[in-house]
Amino acid sequence: MQGSRYYAEHPRPAPLEGIVGVINLDSVGRLEDQPISVLATGSAMEWPFVFRGVTAVTGIPSENIAGAAESSDQKSFIDRGVPGVQIFTGAHGDYHRASDTPDKVSADGMVKVATFVKEATGYLIQREEPMVLSGGAAATGSGNRPANTEGQRRVSFGTVPDFAHNADGVRVDSVVPGSPAEQAGIQAGDILLEMKGEKVAGLAAFSDFLKTLAPGDTVTVKVRHDGQTISVTVSVTSR
Repeated sequence: MQGSRYYAEHPRPAPLEGIVGVINLDSVGRLEDQPISVLATGSAMEWPFVFRGVTAVTGIPSENIAGAAESSDQKSFIDRGVPGVQIFTGAHGDYHRASDTPDKVSADGMVKVATFVKEATGYLIQREEPMVLSGGAAATGSGNRPANTEGQRRVSFGTVPDFAHNADGVRVDSVVPGSPAEQAGIQAGDILLEMKGEKVAGLAAFSDFLKTLAPGDTVTVKVRHDGQTISVTVSVTSR
């Protein structure tokens, strides 16, 4: 979020006061049969109505997710009082990996995303009054604080998070084959609750904790699996 944060702090040439809302496209290349996810719709009261209307007009299914405000660049604007959302087509096993190659992009899906965003943008252009940052925006992180941007993460854990999860912990959407998480027995649908005795409040806390680890470190992770809380040991590898 370094670029968006810099712009939000130095808004040139367009001042933040003139921005009705921010629509952030981040990870939109893998839309198959699932609806488009619109993250952080809790940042303004109007957002859910906007995107329900877009779906009605275009026929493209969408899902409003009030939380996950901190998942991408919309966070930089929300922190400055500008409502923002992220258009997202879901996590997958290649997420943030070199295996996310161009041949896996869904061209038809991206046409749907473009059509969807065009309709939403058209509405915002015609809107005369600004949207108001919702009081719920402060709660959209479900305990997440902004991730610590100092230092670099050096290790691989091997889980792809469910960005729509709107409760404590980090829900695992999928597990990277052969990763430390898979070797420890972590599965899709599990919820990471604690790491090394520290509560995992959300994605930001999880990311911050991984930045403290070095390749080869072993940590005890408390996981909710099939309704039961279990402990597993994960030995992280180099990223």
